[in-house]
Amino acid sequence: MMNDQQLIRALNSVGKACFVKYYEHADDPALPQRIRDAEGYSPVACRIRASGIRSIIIRHGRGKDALAIIANSKADPEARKKAAALLAQG
Repeated sequence: MMNDQQLIRALNSVGKACFVKYYEHADDPALPQRIRDAEGYSPVACRIRASGIRSIIIRHGRGKDALAIIANSKADPEARKKAAALLAQG
């Protein structure tokens, strides 16, 4: 199980705004390509980010916890707003 410190470290590796933006696409097999097309990161960086997102949400079941951390963080205001909206959806 991923503890809170590991969760925060994983979120920082992915990037809070990136996590929120692609939260709903965690189960998409084309997630690394989706990130690359939109963000322009290197292929390796996209695979690392996609893996981090999937690890938090799918493998460890900490997606809602991550959204709560982002909603209450000093992250980009749009990311905080979207994280809060995703949390409200349930």
